[in-house]
Amino acid sequence: MIVQLNPEDERLIQGCLTNGTCTTPEEVIHLALGSFAADARWIEEHKTAIREQIKEGLAQLDRSEGMSESESLAYLETGKKAWRAQHTRE
Repeated sequence: MIVQLNPEDERLIQGCLTNGTCTTPEEVIHLALGSFAADARWIEEHKTAIREQIKEGLAQLDRSEGMSESESLAYLETGKKAWRAQHTRE
């Protein structure tokens, strides 16, 4: 199989090679495809729960129980900071 990569994808692959994440372009692609497949499996396994959470969220909005825009943005920012702190390499 021959695959033509766009310049951005080539830069991403080169970045993985440069920082030592992977040693070959094939390894980068293999890991990326594995990650994609794992994400797809997770979504499939949790589809019912995700739909229920969305349904409940919409019902809360219908009852005017939702967050304001500023509350929502602050909540997302707090979560983002926590995620970054947990996933930042030292």
